[in-house]
Amino acid sequence: MIPFKRINLGNCLESIKPLIGSGMIGLGNEVFKFEKALAEYVGAKHVICVDSCTSALFLSMRWHLKHKGKNRVVIPSMTVPLVACAAIEAGMYVSFDDRTDWVGKFYRLTGTDIVDSAHELRRDQFKNMRKEPDTENLTVCFSFYPTKSIGSADGGAIATDDDEFAEWARTISTYGRNQAQKYANSWDYDVIAIGYKRHYTNLQAVICMEQLGRLDETNARRQEITKRYNDAFGYKNDSDYLYRINVDDQAKFIEWMKEKGVECGVHFKPLHMMRPYRKFTVKNKAAIEEAYKKTVSIPHYDLLTNEEVDEIIKLVKESGRLII
Repeated sequence: MIPFKRINLGNCLESIKPLIGSGMIGLGNEVFKFEKALAEYVGAKHVICVDSCTSALFLSMRWHLKHKGKNRVVIPSMTVPLVACAAIEAGMYVSFDDRTDWVGKFYRLTGTDIVDSAHELRRDQFKNMRKEPDTENLTVCFSFYPTKSIGSADGGAIATDDDEFAEWARTISTYGRNQAQKYANSWDYDVIAIGYKRHYTNLQAVICMEQLGRLDETNARRQEITKRYNDAFGYKNDSDYLYRINVDDQAKFIEWMKEKGVECGVHFKPLHMMRPYRKFTVKNKAAIEEAYKKTVSIPHYDLLTNEEVDEIIKLVKESGRLII
């Protein structure tokens, strides 16, 4: 069976061993080193690591609500429920739009300066985004969910050039603890705000750091696979995380591929079709549902061999269900 995803943990076990020996697996210097390295990689002034991309989005929206005074956000209906959960927890009123082509890359939460980039992490990404119009207060949120470009035992990060927001996010994600270095002892600190326990850990950061060191290489392999799929199917996809195709019968195609030894997925079931969100405002509902009925994601990750890619291409074509 060719699985839908394989996680490339590389040589992180060797990096973890000294940390396990020290017992310092919680919040600490490894987190701070990774934050600095990631900030340099994406071209941001600050990176704050937290326990999930959901938390990164939540904190970013809380700040937006507090400082912009705007409490409405529009997100794609075709996204993960966690985005809506984060927005609602942050105090935002949520509605859905019909963006579907973003899947596998990133999108802006309409009405905010926040970008959900859980599916993409590339060198100089933040710096390049800042060159676009209306990005003065840009915030980009990344994911370290196990199957992502950098996969750890979950996690997320906020990239920003805003000094005040960065200090707030770092403090508020560590239960409001003052991060100043004036406190000489671990027990001698002050809490300066009511916050949340959403910070990252050394153990997770070490896993991420090992993968960041070879991210250019693994991204290049993902892009190579994307090109091979594009050449074979006539598509113009550009994602490091997902490769989506359209088929004429989603369920039958997925079952047929499974019988042939290839696991596929669907990204994503529209939120407005799920029980808690059925009464939410949604733009162009019929078009979203039509796109959902046809979309299938085939295996796409750096550990796929050329032989496996060839087999997947062959089977997709043999299915007779591919829509060009």
